[in-house]
Amino acid sequence: MNAMKTITRVTVQILLFVLIVFTVIMSFYACQKIEDPSRGAKLIVNYDVLKTNINVRFFDAATGQRIGAEDGQQVSVVITGESASAVIDMSGVSGKTYKSGAGYMTLYLNPNVEFHPSPENPIRFTLVGKLEGYLQASRSMVISEEGNYFVDIPMIQSQLPPEGVVIMKGTELGKVYHGEVIEAVSLETNNKEASVFIPEGTIIKDEKDRLLNGYLNIEITYFDNLNDHSLAAFPGGLMSGLQKDGVTKDGVFYSAGFVSIKVSDKNGRVAKTFEGQALQLTLVVPDQTYNPNTSTNVNSGDGLSVFSFDSSLGSWNFEQSSNISMSDNGLEVSAQLNHLSYWNFGWFFGNNCDMGVELLFTGDQSGCECVNVKGIMRKSEDDTFLRFVNLEACNGEPVTITNAPADLPVYIEWENTDCSNYYVDPASNPLHISNLCGSSQYQIPMLSESGQTTIVAIEITARCSEYPDIEVRPTFGFWFREADGVCWRWAFMTNGIADICDVEIGKNYVIGAYYENQWNEWEVTVQQSEYVVLDMALPDGVCETLFN
Repeated sequence: MNAMKTITRVTVQILLFVLIVFTVIMSFYACQKIEDPSRGAKLIVNYDVLKTNINVRFFDAATGQRIGAEDGQQVSVVITGESASAVIDMSGVSGKTYKSGAGYMTLYLNPNVEFHPSPENPIRFTLVGKLEGYLQASRSMVISEEGNYFVDIPMIQSQLPPEGVVIMKGTELGKVYHGEVIEAVSLETNNKEASVFIPEGTIIKDEKDRLLNGYLNIEITYFDNLNDHSLAAFPGGLMSGLQKDGVTKDGVFYSAGFVSIKVSDKNGRVAKTFEGQALQLTLVVPDQTYNPNTSTNVNSGDGLSVFSFDSSLGSWNFEQSSNISMSDNGLEVSAQLNHLSYWNFGWFFGNNCDMGVELLFTGDQSGCECVNVKGIMRKSEDDTFLRFVNLEACNGEPVTITNAPADLPVYIEWENTDCSNYYVDPASNPLHISNLCGSSQYQIPMLSESGQTTIVAIEITARCSEYPDIEVRPTFGFWFREADGVCWRWAFMTNGIADICDVEIGKNYVIGAYYENQWNEWEVTVQQSEYVVLDMALPDGVCETLFN
């Protein structure tokens, strides 16, 4: 760095990132000690053990606002699936329930060799998020190479569902005595998009095999298969896994509609299984629904599959086949269910590749080495939502599309927001890709409207007061925004140094980062010096642990 630059010094007395550094070092290198620095040698501890970052954002599907940003609510997250033990937090712990902070969460892959991701050793897992008042949400991931990953997970508030999601609640319905339905139960949404019928004689039990009793409360949540908001909430994501013969096969779902059903009694017992008789679920299928088997819109007589979602495995299961028929309500499909979960009617094609096409972002990126580029990927066949796209675009370094369905034409609509001054050249928006698993490289030029922007170098060091000659240089991802703005951008610090680009001189910026279920923020002012130092004093307890 330029020695002529003036340093603006900001002192942070207690910052949890420092604890991160020592905790993780202690976790993976527990037998090592730091030598007493009183001999006069300056010791710098660089921390760059974790190579794969999983940056998660939870937001309300109806409002688009980060969950907990204003009211402190925290999403509880568990990791399920084949490689669940590979996922850790910054303290090196796996297998626990994590909590978001202000809608953000950062997790990592264990650096041990058996968890190094590669095309030959893909890491598969599912993030399952729960929060009172919201429907359970999940996203399945397949990681085949080290790097930074960004995951947007919308959550649906039961009292404020987004467009395309219909929730119907019925209370004190039917009559159940010692688990047996004495009076048949039925409920349908207002516009008859979905209906449930539980016949007389059905035995209803909860997950602990206990019998339900008394009147029933039923909640039906119907998801429109043509709407972006509802498809974005598809459990596990539309590019997900299907369990067959004990093996998970990655592929892509085409949905004709999906639904969540909750049945409970006056004692709060929630139904899990149905014996003797089955619960009948019926969905209306919009006639604009695309049938990939016929390459046309659906018609009466078309066959499709019925799938259930297993959140403990993070994958779907094939349950039965069904046919579309014509009724007074239009085209509809039915299934007989003996247990409850998310249910999807549609088609699945299991031909995903671990490593697909490359995207190379070129041109003017406002002096930024790397920038975040967002968009929505849609299927070209029917223009329906497939997934969010959130990439770290580094000039000269191609981005590989991973876990992608083969032979599926798609296009990406790039987002052009006011969060920063860089954006994809309109001539390349949208980007059409004929085969996500092809060998082509797609070049995407970037443009910029930057004027008075610059690059600010941030340096973070941490010390123990008793041993001032020890410096800790942390490595982590963080977010930043203008102090009077709402758009957060992402950046990465390596061994205590980070360059934040595309910022304006004289403005105040907020830096934020997630650690151990908490969201932490501090404010800096960009001066002409373009150089900010954050000094962090380590808590005494951390220092004692380190030198003991």
